Amino acid sequence: MVIFYWIPDKYKKLASILGLIILSFLKNQLSAILQSAGNESLAGKSEFYFGTLASNNMWHYIFWMIWQLLFVLLILYLLKKEYIIKLWGNRFSYYLKVINLWSLWIIPLYSFDPVFSRLFRVVLLFNYIAISNLAIVKSLKIKRIYFGSIIYQCGLSFATFIIFNALAGMPFDQLVFPVFQDNIILSALF
Repeated sequence: MVIFYWIPDKYKKLASILGLIILSFLKNQLSAILQSAGNESLAGKSEFYFGTLASNNMWHYIFWMIWQLLFVLLILYLLKKEYIIKLWGNRFSYYLKVINLWSLWIIPLYSFDPVFSRLFRVVLLFNYIAISNLAIVKSLKIKRIYFGSIIYQCGLSFATFIIFNALAGMPFDQLVFPVFQDNIILSALF
């Protein structure tokens, strides 16, 4: 991520796309590069993630790539609107764009294991904050693009919840109910 900040702003979009393409083609060499670093703990972890857990299923890779792109493209689309940049603020909009473009470099890691989606969850947090800031109602009216973006984001989030739940292989009651049963805040309220 630090290297990404050194890239001039006008080349960040190009660097994201080229990084995605190049890293996708070099994904088989990624494990070898990390293992040759000479660090024992890094070599062990890279062997675990890129060797033991690795599934070279192209459909999984395509699925996770589309999943992430749906979230990123919404934010990049909204950042083309000048009034949304004004609403979010120039600085927040800039950093939101940078982390979403940077997140494209994570996509090639999905060819090994979807556990790397954890890296994108940090970006999702900022995306959720940005989308929730669109929920401004003035005189009982909300702009159509705001409403559409909120519905789009909520739909993607709900679909993500269902997909993660289905892919976890655990029944709904074993996966979700313990979150609510062991919740300290809910226990204090009820």
